[in-house]
Formats: sequence, structure tokens, C-alpha cells
Amino acid sequence: MLKDIERRIRSLEARLNQSVQVGEVTSVDAARGTAQVRLATPGNADGLITHDLPVLVRKTHADKDYAMPDVGEQVLCVFLPMGLETGFVLGSFYSSRDTVPVASADKWHVTFSDGTSLEYDRKEHTLTGSVLGDARLSVSESEEPGKGGNMQLDVVKNFTATVGGDQSVSVTGNQTGTVGGTLNITVTGEATVSAPKISLVSPGGSVTPLDGVVTGNCICAVLGIKHPQKSAVVFASM
Repeated sequence: MLKDIERRIRSLEARLNQSVQVGEVTSVDAARGTAQVRLATPGNADGLITHDLPVLVRKTHADKDYAMPDVGEQVLCVFLPMGLETGFVLGSFYSSRDTVPVASADKWHVTFSDGTSLEYDRKEHTLTGSVLGDARLSVSESEEPGKGGNMQLDVVKNFTATVGGDQSVSVTGNQTGTVGGTLNITVTGEATVSAPKISLVSPGGSVTPLDGVVTGNCICAVLGIKHPQKSAVVFASM
């Protein structure tokens, strides 16, 4: 009986020693959300490769979180008492081989392998995003009537947007902009505005302060010739 108890204790110790292990990801099944891991086992120089282990994420039911480890990434695994056949990848960790991208307890940071990064500094109240390629934001109607579909951006301080290439904005409804100070727009090329009617109104003026823009085709009612005071920089069609 004593030998049986000793055998069970040794078996329990062996299972406990194997329950939590560090390994290196050898393959990832992105469709299933699983990964195989090579474990460093005593007496096995090549290591033991596990079965497909589910990768733990924060939520999977109503809200879904998704992030798979990379092949070659160091991860921490936990295994159920029945053995190495059933377990989970708890996550990865920083080490001397994989160092931290930032060194601040006030920052939430994500860096992708292509160079794109997203960071929020709670101490400075600053959100910074650097996208290597295109950035897309889609705002759609909610399935619940009366909710969703609107986007509001409130900036208390300064806002700067720099576009290295072309920019295209399509608004199917109305668009209204209000500037409390001075509006300065500089266009190095040509500026074209196409609309059924264009009104330039000063503060406190009527909706149509003038009948139209004076062009080179306007005939002066007094002289009977093309108007000499035509605009030299503003061009318009009928």
C-alpha cells in the first residue's frame, strides 16, 4: 500500500511539473485559433511538439478578440491533468530575445511586424497611430432603429492631418463646417468646385449678396463692352 501511495505521489509530481511549460510556436492554424508548440523536455534535444492547442484570448462569444502568435514566438502553456494532449497557449512574454517596444507603465502600445503602430499615453492623454499602408474607417447603420450610423469627432486642442497621396471624400448627405477663427486653404494646383449654385456670403450678409461673379464675358451695362472689372483669379461658368 505504501508503494502504491509513493507511485501515485510521483505520478502527481510529474503531472504538476508538466502542467505549466514554456515553449516555442512551430505552427499556427489561423482558421481554428490554435497553435502547436515545441516544449523543451529533458532527454529530448529536439523538444516535444504538442497537439494543436487553443490560444487564449480575452473574448470569443458575443464580442470576439483575435490575435495569433507568430511561428518562433515564445509562449507559456498550461496543460490539464490528463497530460500534454490537452492544454492551452496562455500567451507570450518579453525576454532578452524579444524586448519591449516601449518602456512606460502609462502606455498601451501595439507594434506590427510591417512597421504600423498604435499607442495611447494616459499620462500625456495622447493617442498616436502610424499606419504604413491604407487606413479605412467604415461607419454603418445599426440593426437597432434610431441607433448607429453617425460619427462624431471632438478635438479640444489642435488637429493636424497630413495625406501623402490623394484624398477622396464622398458624402451622400449634407456636410457643414464651422471655423471659429481664420480659414486658410492653399492649393498649389487648380481648385474646382462643381455645384448647381455657389454663394459666397459675408457674416451678417444676405444669402445672395450679389447677382453673380463678374467674368470676361459679362457685358458692361454702361459701356456696352465686356466688363473691364472682371475677376483675374476667380473663374466661373454659367
